[in-house]
Amino acid sequence: MPAEYKKHEWLVYTAHPNMKSVGWPMAVAEAQASGVGVCLAHIRPDLQDYVGDAGYLYTDLAKVKELISGPVPAAMREAGFEQAKRSDVKSQIHKLTDLWDRVI
Repeated sequence: MPAEYKKHEWLVYTAHPNMKSVGWPMAVAEAQASGVGVCLAHIRPDLQDYVGDAGYLYTDLAKVKELISGPVPAAMREAGFEQAKRSDVKSQIHKLTDLWDRVI
């Protein structure tokens, strides 16, 4: 997927505001790891922790249209690389395996 993401400047991830059925979509981390700007519907407060300063949570699509008409801000792009590391399986798997080891 990295090659596909790199063909694009922005990922706009939509969600229905009443259903609030979006988890923590892997597409957000994949896009951030590829240097793509992220706009995610702000349907729950916990999404701020997931996106961090590396993306934009929106409630108004008109503002998204304005934002994505330009380039991804350099600071947002750089923050995205760091934010994506929080979802990297190779560097985070120990959290799960350490827990398993304590239970066993």
